[in-house]
Amino acid sequence: MKKYILFDFDGVIVDSFQVAFGVTKKICPHLTENQYKKRFEGNINDWEEPVNLHTKECRHDIDFFGEYIPLLKKEAQIVPGIKKVILELEKKYELVVISSTITSPILDFLESSNLVSHFNWVMGNDVHKSKVEKMKMVFSKYNT
Repeated sequence: MKKYILFDFDGVIVDSFQVAFGVTKKICPHLTENQYKKRFEGNINDWEEPVNLHTKECRHDIDFFGEYIPLLKKEAQIVPGIKKVILELEKKYELVVISSTITSPILDFLESSNLVSHFNWVMGNDVHKSKVEKMKMVFSKYNT
């Protein structure tokens, strides 16, 4: 039976914290770094209610991914050492990315980092909002 390793994207493959936090600060200027980090306790897609105490102070006219994707391409860097890890793990395991970022910029980043061919499947927020459901999809697709 094949074995699989599931990767998150942000913070694991790409160091995107400053980019993502910067965009979020444009949307919610009063948000502190600690408040932002708390959004990742659980599913980031559930942050608005009741977790986010600053909803009324946030701008709803800014599209996070519309701002994030161009900056990801220009400013975010691959996590040091992760390319070597991916290349080693690929020798024994099937690799899958499961992320809350949408799929297309993940694929673009992996392509520009010469890593896209090392992953069997990349599943972003556009596939499903729940990482649990995406894991179930992996189990079903690969009968594992």
